[in-house]
Amino acid sequence: MDEKEFLDSHLGPVNIVIKVPNQAPGASKWPPHLNGQTYRVQVLTSDNVKTLKQKLADLLGMPANKQKLRAEGLGFLKDAKTLAFYNATDNLEVELGVKERGGRKK
Repeated sequence: MDEKEFLDSHLGPVNIVIKVPNQAPGASKWPPHLNGQTYRVQVLTSDNVKTLKQKLADLLGMPANKQKLRAEGLGFLKDAKTLAFYNATDNLEVELGVKERGGRKK
C-alpha cells in the first residue's frame, strides 16, 4: 500500500516486537546483554526507522548507528523511511542485528 494511503488508514501508535539476537558473552560490546530477549516498542506509523532505533538505544544502551533492523518480507529497514512506508502494523516482528565494523582484511 502507498505510504500516504497507509498513514490515512492507520492512525495511532503501533507496537513493534523487537527480537534481540543471542550472542556469546564478549562477542560484541553492543550491548553485552544480548541473550535472545524480545521487547515491545511503541511508535507512530509516521515515525521514521531512525526514531525506532533511538528508542531502542534508550532501552538497550546500544547506539542507534550500531543497530541494523530486519523484518521478514521487508529486508533491512532504512533509517530515513517511515514505518508507514513499510506498512508496519501492530506486532510487526523486527530482528535486531549488530553492525560490525568492516574493512579490508590484511
